[in-house]
Amino acid sequence: MLALEIVTLLLAASASAFSVFLHFWNKRKVADLEADIAKLQEKGIPVRMENVLSAARTSSRKENS
Repeated sequence: MLALEIVTLLLAASASAFSVFLHFWNKRKVADLEADIAKLQEKGIPVRMENVLSAARTSSRKENS
């Protein structure tokens, strides 16, 4: 019974750690997108952040399906 409780605790801790990892990974990806948009805008290409994010969200939903 103790082993089951330890395994459950370890699984909960690893799930929490993975959730934190995904949170910061997504923040990094958004920062990368913003940097790419800034580079494109410096070159004179009109890009709107809202359009890029909505397209990225749509494509990520398709990948997850």
